[in-house]
Amino acid sequence: SGVIKDSATQKPIIYAALGAGDAQAQSSDDGRYTLSRLEPGATIRIDASGYYPHEVQWQSQSNLDFVLTARTVAIVVSSAQNSKPLRASVQVGSAKYQTDASGRVVIREPEQNTRISAITDDYATADAVYTGQAVVDMVLKPSAFHAVVKDAQTGKPVPGATVYVNRLATLTTNSDGKFGLAELTPGTLLNVKAAGYALGEATIGTDANITLALTPFTARGVYLPFGLLSNEARVRSLIDLVERTELNTLVVDVKGDRGKLAFHSDNPIIKNMKTEEVGMDLRKLLELAHQKKIYVIARIVTFKDEPLTKAHPEWAVHTKSGAVWHDGEQLGWANPYLKPVWDYDIAIAKEVAALGFDELQFDYIRFPSDGNVQDVYFPPPHTAETRAATLRNYLNAVADALKPYPVFISADIFGMTVWTHDDMGIGQRLEEIAQRVDYVQPMVYPSTFAHDNLGYANPSQYPYEVIYRSVKSAAQRVSTPVRPWLQAYSSRDVAYGAAQFLAQKRGANDAGSAGWVFWNSSGTYDASVFAGN
Repeated sequence: SGVIKDSATQKPIIYAALGAGDAQAQSSDDGRYTLSRLEPGATIRIDASGYYPHEVQWQSQSNLDFVLTARTVAIVVSSAQNSKPLRASVQVGSAKYQTDASGRVVIREPEQNTRISAITDDYATADAVYTGQAVVDMVLKPSAFHAVVKDAQTGKPVPGATVYVNRLATLTTNSDGKFGLAELTPGTLLNVKAAGYALGEATIGTDANITLALTPFTARGVYLPFGLLSNEARVRSLIDLVERTELNTLVVDVKGDRGKLAFHSDNPIIKNMKTEEVGMDLRKLLELAHQKKIYVIARIVTFKDEPLTKAHPEWAVHTKSGAVWHDGEQLGWANPYLKPVWDYDIAIAKEVAALGFDELQFDYIRFPSDGNVQDVYFPPPHTAETRAATLRNYLNAVADALKPYPVFISADIFGMTVWTHDDMGIGQRLEEIAQRVDYVQPMVYPSTFAHDNLGYANPSQYPYEVIYRSVKSAAQRVSTPVRPWLQAYSSRDVAYGAAQFLAQKRGANDAGSAGWVFWNSSGTYDASVFAGN
């Protein structure tokens, strides 16, 4: 046993994988590990994301600590005019760096598909995507157009915003909120997307220097379930509720819990599966909602997908005997490890984005948790690290596929993820999911917390405290805006009404959440809970 640490920071490394023949282990939250059944002289290999692998021969020590060296990447910025190095501001994901006089900065290796942007005075912004290269060369062209993106209320710059040029995501604002283009082309459409703000839009004219002001946005919403889409009167009633109260957001099922689609797809694979169950036309719904300035989120249930497992049993989660596995609702699940499953759901997401939704929200981005999960079989290696890496890479693929659409991305996660650092057996780790979306939406329903969770004999009796503490816990761990799901239904042993609904809302607001959304599976809500508009 021992501890695995970072060579530079001496901080513990979590989720490192250790192996020596049949002996396998993973480091815990404090970097500690225990390997059993080792043979003297066995070679131990340690692998951790973002670090060079390390091997050592075991000499029968009872305590053996390891120090791993982080992988590094060089970013080199130069001028397209004369190849001279440039001092530039470099944005790597959410991290900011500055190149030196040689135009170079060496950083810790980012995640695969991380966006990198570089900008300096008098030059256009250059963007790149990290795909594993040891050196990222960024060549900047002289700029003809400059813009700075600012908060419309505070006037402060908005760093890390995604800029769409004629509907294609191409640039990222630097730490000063700036970006530049090599050409000044009147009529060019600019969209700017930053979490916590409404989508910005401007058209380039003849001015070579402009300021784009983004309006802060906090979602206050309710959920519209799949079944209600067949009842246009009920849909209109919910839209009316949003319009006449403090609400401003509607979450709409477009791919429901049973894998059905709420729209006619042009994808031949989807058409052949006959998964469409269309009620109210989604374009009509969007038109009605957008006329009333309502922000509309499309909920997409991802890996829980009975129709897909029936059409393609080879893509399903299987039992140890090889049969298609079913959860407690007798529904099949698609195997999150398989790329054809990714391609299927991403194709759906692209069609939904093209319909004009403001945000795509991915639910059931996880491995199965309910039913006889002891009988689930995944070919090895099936570990916390492979599960988490699979969800990481899936969300990276989603973000890449949605680049042509100026749409926000969010993910629903289990409420307990904000209180634990392991993957809970389903692949969800708060930090890793949050890094890859614009909003993270934990399902912190008080009723889902077991007795004695959070120190409460019955958490359902403490709606304010559960929400407040959960949002605070999440916000302390991630910089991604946290928008909790709140329960608009009674717990098994505690009746919920307006008082409990209001307590949850107050808890979210007091904790500084990025809004909230109430969930009721039948789409029924108490209007008295929401302040008038």
